[in-house]
Amino acid sequence: MFCPNCNSPMNNNTCPSCGTVVETSAPVVNRKPKSKMLAILLYWLGIGDFYLGNPKRFWKKMGMIFYTLGIGYVILYFSDLFGVITGRINCDANGVPLK
Repeated sequence: MFCPNCNSPMNNNTCPSCGTVVETSAPVVNRKPKSKMLAILLYWLGIGDFYLGNPKRFWKKMGMIFYTLGIGYVILYFSDLFGVITGRINCDANGVPLK
């Protein structure tokens, strides 16, 4: 399990890095990290939102093409791509980290 605040690995309900306490009734499941390079490649191809579990965000971007004549989509496309490259986007929608 990873801390929702700092994304550090947690063995119990308290984060060893920042001290955040997470209340959970579900069993702790260690999930395999996703590939950051694959995320960058898929964002470059325009489908990275599916890889990171955000299909609704993809369809919102598609809708912006019509309303902003493509400018809004290009801005969001590059902001997401650079977010993954710089580490601002460091996990998927389910909290699985990118490594």
